[in-house]
Amino acid sequence: MTARTALTAVSLAWDTGTAEGAGATPDATNGNIVASPGPFNAILLVNNGSGGSISLIVRGSGYTGLPAGAANSAIPVPAPFSQAAEGDLTVVVTASETAVVPIQNTDRFTQADGSLWLDWTASTDMTVWVLTLPYVVA
Repeated sequence: MTARTALTAVSLAWDTGTAEGAGATPDATNGNIVASPGPFNAILLVNNGSGGSISLIVRGSGYTGLPAGAANSAIPVPAPFSQAAEGDLTVVVTASETAVVPIQNTDRFTQADGSLWLDWTASTDMTVWVLTLPYVVA
C-alpha cells in the first residue's frame, strides 16, 4: 500500500487569533494522515471549490483497506477502542461549500499509531485545514 500523504495540523491558541495558512489539497489517490495525536480535539475545515459534491471519509479505528476502499465495517466488540465499533464517518461536502467537521470522538477514529486517516472521493478544487484545539489544563 502506498503511504498516505501527511497533513500538518495548525495548533490554535487560547484568547488570540491564529492564521490557518493556505491549507492543503487532499490526496484522493493515497489518502491523508494526521500524525499522532491526530484525532485529539481536531477540527477539519473542508472547502469544496468544485462543481460537484465530494465525500470526506474519516476512517474508523482499525481500518485496513485502501483509501478508495469500501466503508470500514464495524469492528467486533471488544475492540481496542470501544467506540471504534461505529466504523467510518462520511461527510458530504456539496459544491462551492465549506464544511466544518469536529473530531471529538478519539476512540472512534484513532488508528493504532495514534494518527487520523482521511480519504476522499475526489480532490480537484479542494482545500483542507486541520486545526487542533488547545489542551485543557485542569
